[in-house]
Amino acid sequence: MSNSEATEQARQTLMEYHQFLLAQLQHEKARANPDPETLAELEEHQLEVQREQQSLTPAIIHKALTVYAPFLKTML
Repeated sequence: MSNSEATEQARQTLMEYHQFLLAQLQHEKARANPDPETLAELEEHQLEVQREQQSLTPAIIHKALTVYAPFLKTML
């Protein structure tokens, strides 16, 4: 896989993972008794992924392809 292909795949993965986290946040907020700790963790992680989307360093590209992508495959 070329660098540009890896970058594009990472960009897509980060976008999908960010959407997944937003859905999880909405789901937690919609519960009768949302857990404040879960909300805080999801919000923090969502912000982290947002920052990763903006920087796309080689380390973030690697993380997107080796951590987030396999996770998303199991969830979808």
